[in-house]
Formats: sequence, structure tokens, C-alpha cells
Amino acid sequence: MVFCLIAPVYAQASAAESMDVATAIQKRVAEARKNGYWVVGEGEHLYRIARYFYPEDRARIERLREFLIQRNSHAFMSGKPSLLIVGARLFLPPDLTAAGAAPNAQTLPAAPVATAPSGSTHPVEPVKAPESVTSAAPSSQTRITPVDPSASVTERQVVMPAIPAYVDKLIDGAVADDAPVASAQPVDQTPGRRTVSIGYTHASRDRSGAGSSRDQGIDLRLTRETENYGDFRLDAQWTQFSPAAMDLLPTRKSLNATLYHTQLPLPGGLTADSAAGVVRSLQPLWFASSYRVVLPSTLLSGVQTRIGGDRGELRFSTGEPGRLAGIGILDFERTSGRYASLSGSYLITPALQIGGGITRLTDGLGIRDHTATTAAIEYVPSTLLRGKAQLLTNNGGREGLWTDWEIVDRRWRHRVGAYHMDPDLLFGDAEPQSDVRGGYWRGEYREGFNNYVVGLESSQTNIRNDPARSGTASDGAYGSLTLRLDRNTTVGAGLSAREERPRQGGAERRNVAVANAFASRQFDFGHVRLDGSYNVTRPERSGRETIRTLNLSHDFPRWNQITASVGLAFTREASPEITVNRRVASLSLRGPLIGSMAWDASVSHVDVEGSDQSERGYNANVSIDWPISANWNAALSWQRNRVQPGPDNPLAPFRQDSTVQFHVRYDFAGGLPYARLSGPGGRQGTGRITGTIFFDENGDGVRQPTERGAENILVVLDGRFPMTTNRDGFYSFNQVALGTRSISIQLERVPLPWGLADESARQVNVTLRDEARLDIGLTRISP
Repeated sequence: MVFCLIAPVYAQASAAESMDVATAIQKRVAEARKNGYWVVGEGEHLYRIARYFYPEDRARIERLREFLIQRNSHAFMSGKPSLLIVGARLFLPPDLTAAGAAPNAQTLPAAPVATAPSGSTHPVEPVKAPESVTSAAPSSQTRITPVDPSASVTERQVVMPAIPAYVDKLIDGAVADDAPVASAQPVDQTPGRRTVSIGYTHASRDRSGAGSSRDQGIDLRLTRETENYGDFRLDAQWTQFSPAAMDLLPTRKSLNATLYHTQLPLPGGLTADSAAGVVRSLQPLWFASSYRVVLPSTLLSGVQTRIGGDRGELRFSTGEPGRLAGIGILDFERTSGRYASLSGSYLITPALQIGGGITRLTDGLGIRDHTATTAAIEYVPSTLLRGKAQLLTNNGGREGLWTDWEIVDRRWRHRVGAYHMDPDLLFGDAEPQSDVRGGYWRGEYREGFNNYVVGLESSQTNIRNDPARSGTASDGAYGSLTLRLDRNTTVGAGLSAREERPRQGGAERRNVAVANAFASRQFDFGHVRLDGSYNVTRPERSGRETIRTLNLSHDFPRWNQITASVGLAFTREASPEITVNRRVASLSLRGPLIGSMAWDASVSHVDVEGSDQSERGYNANVSIDWPISANWNAALSWQRNRVQPGPDNPLAPFRQDSTVQFHVRYDFAGGLPYARLSGPGGRQGTGRITGTIFFDENGDGVRQPTERGAENILVVLDGRFPMTTNRDGFYSFNQVALGTRSISIQLERVPLPWGLADESARQVNVTLRDEARLDIGLTRISP
């Protein structure tokens, strides 16, 4: 009974207290609208203040928050919007104030003018701001127009475009504004983006005749953005592999981690990207890849660094080579040897670029010790012509040379090139492409959605006629076309033919031809595509070999949030010795399960008939994905493969394996990306500008201990970013882009008889992670 009496009283007291708080907030909002500014209270942040004015409209909350950041830098400690000064005034946009009648005209709210130093015999006349100044081009982004020093006092106003009215637009699949997904979640405004991601994976595989194996692992990823020292990322993974009993391998555990440090700004406009741990050696992209030759990369346990700028870059890497291992979970496994590489490129002129590199591999697994060097030159005089030539050499006299050219002529795009690669040519722990030479031409013509391709190619293998190696000389041509008949129908066809000539005695000359065609059509009942191909090989002496394929796929329209697709495929391989027919049927389904859970299922059946090769099998897969919350996600999958040999195929074993994999992950992201004042885009690092505005009594330009600072003076960076001086006349611009910046003063707030003898903007050079100091003395401009 006592509880029954107390509970209503407590509920009424809590309700009354909540009502009092809401009433107090409403009163403060009304006062802010009347005065044009909000006074920061204890424990308040920008997002909470913005919600006082727009309790439910998240879009307007974010826009108002951005406005407060741009307009009220004086209210932030150390220039950080997340650190508000208690008691500071946050000036509001005019559309929130009682005087904001003109929705497209906003002026900076009037601020108290500075007072003249004590002892001055001249009266101080406050300057009145105009009622409104119309903006010529309203924008959704808050900005401040440059100040014209030659304008009159009433004309020299800083105009801010209005924040346009927000109109709700709900697209298909989006979350409505009134959905309680994140309306009550505060926005983390701490400077510097940071993320945390941790996941656990367990995979179990059961194979017929071999037993069961288990894989499990924990992976972790941490990222942190800094203002002037680049971004950090840590990737770590712990894994445990428990092989099946028949594999006769011990249980293996491993721990690998990689620390990345990227976008570190360096003097001279350079940036550095580094990594330590499991890395992959990379060459400058423009010479690492060509139309026919690609320089392979090497997986390492070591370190790598890239330093680059607008004109060029330098890369270095070293470590122990390795490879990826595992089935359910991939893991880095060291092999043997030591690897090191150094490469770089430099832009001599806008049309000419050179590059080169050197690699060294010793004690590699099954690979001879070697040093490889490469040099490349690229010529790009315009968007219509591009050409490159490159040379690769190994110690021991092995060489490779290739060149690629791309020419654009109206709607034609031509690619032409040639290559020569010696046998056993190595680059790192792999062969880029060896023991081959040839040339090619490819022409592509585009007309609207239609595409036509023709080409010629010639190549040779075993270029030194080594009797211990096989080799072929091949010449061929090809062509294809793709036509879009209407918005729902596309067709295409292709034809290629080549002649293959052996480079050793005893082998046969062969002619090979391939024809293919497809048709794609979008109907009311889904999307259908039919593909077919016919491959004919005619040896000089033996019988003809053919391969025929036919594929049909159908994606059905969504029904009750479920999507489905089916596929049928038929292949017939025929030769004088054997004929094999292969038939495949597949079905895939996707859809929602319960709440936010979604499922995905597929099954395919394979039927093979042929002399001593008949078998039947299927593959089934079911997976469930569950976004538990904004930060948690789980997934579960099951897969089964089964192959049953036919009675005429007694040597093939029965194979069956099942795999179950479970994965759960937690992801967190917080903080705001660092923004910088002025300058071009990109992250080149920042600096800082500080200084004081003071009354220069003796006119020497240097502030004396007895000379007072000018309070409430508006200082503008590059004509766009404002800052108000504090009681001591101090101002500070943080996160300023590097280079020459300008500082000007809005003279409306300077009390008479003080002013500037030279009203032009002052130039300041901002360097990386340094503080540039600029003190400006106000002089008497009237007796």
C-alpha cells in the first residue's frame, strides 16, 4: 500500500520535473530567437543545441550544426567544435531569429564593437549594421563572401546565404524520418575519424574418407585519422587450423598483423604511405601493367613505403616472401627467402613520364637467386595518343621488351603493341610472362550503345627452339559486335580464327575457329539471356574436335520481396576418341527472413555422360545474414558438394564434403573527418595562423606591453572564414591549408578614430605543422 501511495507521487514529481526542464528549454529557445544568439550552458554540445530548435528533423539539425561551426569559431576551445566555451554566444542564422524576415538574406549578427583604449580623447561611434543584404546566389553551404576594402562602411558587409528549407524526400528502401533508428543517438563530433571492427569466424569442413577439419580466427581492424600526421590503421588476425586426421598435419596457429600509416604530409607537397607486417610489393601502376605484360607483385612479411607528390613517387619494400593458405579462413604463410625492391617514376613534362625499378630475391623456394631491373617511358601528348615502352632484364642475360600504344580517332580506339620475353625471365618470385614474343592490333568502334571490335594477333612460344620445350607459332584474327536493338533488347556475336604451327618435329598443325552469339531481353516476367558458342579444332592429320555450349539464364522479377533466378547449361565435347555431354541446372533464391534477417540459397545439379567419365553431382549452399544492430552483424552459411561416379567410371572415387561457417562482427565508427580552411581539396597537411589585433599607440607596428588588444574585431581568412578576437585581441585559425593565405579585418567593428593606414589584406605563408604569426596594429586615422 505504501508503494501504491508513493509511486503516483514519484511519477507526478518526475513528470513535473521533466515539464520544468522542457519549459526552461523552450524559454531559452525563445530568448535566443529574440536576441539572435544562444548562450552555451554546461554539458551542451552543438548537436544538442541544434535539436532544441529542430527536435525531429535530422536534416535541419545537421545543417544548423554546420552553420554554427562555420559562424562561431570564437566559441570553441583550441578551434575544436566539440569543445564549447561555457557562456559563449553562438550566433544563429536569421531564419531562426525574430528579425529574420528575408529568407534569402543573411548578415552576420551584430557584435559589440571594440572600445577605444582608455585615455583616448576621441569619442567612440558605434557602427550600425544594415538591416539586410540580399545574397545573389543562395547556397546550401555556408560561406562568407570576400570583403571589398574600397567599399563604404555600410557596403562592406559579410553576407551569408540562407539555409534552404528542407523538403522530405523518401526514396524506395530508405528509412523514414520518423523512424526511431537514430533519432535519439547523439552524433559524435570529436575531431578525427576513427573506427573499430572485430570479428570471429569459425569454419568446419567434413570430407568423405578424410575426416573433419576446423578453422577459426579472430580479426581486428582499428583506424584513426589525425590532423597533420596522416591516418593509422591496424589489421591483425589470429587463426588456428586443425587439419583432418587423414591429412597427417599438425594443428597450426598463427598471428599476423599489419600497421598502415597513410597520407602522412611531408614538406614540399609530398605524402608518405607506409606499412609494416604482411604487405604486398607494388610498382607504380602505369608501368606495372600493360596490355599483354603484367609485372607480378610479391606477398611479404616485411615493410614498404611510398613517398610521392604531383611530379613523381618512390617505392621501397623488403621482407620474407610468403603465400595465402587456408580454405574457410585465408592466412599468410611464410615460405623462404629474402626479397627487396626499389622503384619510382617521375613526370618530366605533362606529356612525358619515366620510371624504373629493381628487385632482388635470394634463397627463394624453387626459384633461383636473381636481380631484375626495369625501365619504362610513357608519352601522353594528349587524350588522343598514349604510348609506352619498357625494358626488363635479369642477371644472366635474360631480357624482356614490350611497347603499347593507344590511339583515338573520333569514334575509333586503336591499341597496337609488340612484346619479346626471354625464357626463364623472372621478376621477384614469379614470371611476368616468359618465352614468348608477338604483336597485336585491336580496334574498337563505338556508336551510341553499339560496339564493334576487330583485331589481329601473332605470337610465338619457345622462341629459342629449345628441343626440351614445346612451342607454337600462332597467327589469328577476331571480331565481335554488340547491338542494342531497343531499350529492352541487346544482341551480339563474335568470331575468331587462328592457325597454330608447331615449332618441333612430330607435332601437328592446327586450325582453330570459335563462333559465339548471345541475345538478352527484358520482359515483364524478368530478364532472359541466351548464350551459345561453337569451337572447332582441325588438326592436320587427326580427326576434328568440337566443343558446343548453350547457356540460358532467367532472372525473375521480385515477388513478395523474394528474387529468383534459374540457369540451364549444356556442353558437348566431341573428338574421334571420346564424346562427353555435360548438363547443369541451377536455382538461386534470395529474400527476407525475420525482421532484418535475410537468406540466400542456391542449388545446382551436374550430370556428365561419356566414355569412362560419367558422374552425377550437386552443390547446395544456404546462408543467413543478420544485421543485429547498427554495430553488430552475424552470418551463417552451409555448403555441401557431392560427386557420384557412374557405373562405367569405377576409378573415380566418391566425393562428398560439407562446410559450415559462422561469422560475427562488431563495427564502430565515430568522430568527424578533419576539415581544413581554404586551399584545394586533398590532404596535404595543415598549419596554423595566430596573432593579435592591437591599438598601436606609438605607430611602430610592434605591440608594447602597455598597448591594449582590440576586442570583438572580425578577422577574415582568405575572404571566407571569419574569426572574432577575444578580450586581448587574440585570434587563431587552425587547420589552415598550406601555402600563401590572406588575412583581412572587417573595419566596421573598429572604433573611431582607429583604423588601418593600409586596408589591403596581409599575406601569410602557412607551412606544414607550423604556426604563422601575424600581429596587426590599428593606427589613428583622424586627429
